[in-house]
Amino acid sequence: MRLQKLWISAIAASAFAMGVGHAATDTDAAVQTALSIGRSVGAAAACPAIAKPRLKTVADKFNEALGKFTTNAQEAGTIRDGYDQGVTFGQRDVSNRQVDCATADRELGVWEKNNFALSD
Repeated sequence: MRLQKLWISAIAASAFAMGVGHAATDTDAAVQTALSIGRSVGAAAACPAIAKPRLKTVADKFNEALGKFTTNAQEAGTIRDGYDQGVTFGQRDVSNRQVDCATADRELGVWEKNNFALSD
């Protein structure tokens, strides 16, 4: 449920970006999406029963989407920082028992099964 809310927020931010300050808000929306992806990967990484190749699949999809979104190193770094921060938050969520491994598994599956982009 939390992932769906974050995803909806990222979509709403992307839609808003089309109307105002296109470049800056597109990057902001991409950072929010990267944060959501990272949080799911981090939570799943903290669960021993979740296979590491699944984490790599989502991380590879993120890297591919990032490469399609921008070739600007500074912008890519900002987005990657959002992803890395999300990984940390996700791991903390599991260790603090705010997210259980079954939820982490389901959330990772959302990113695993769907192709995603950091922008429209």
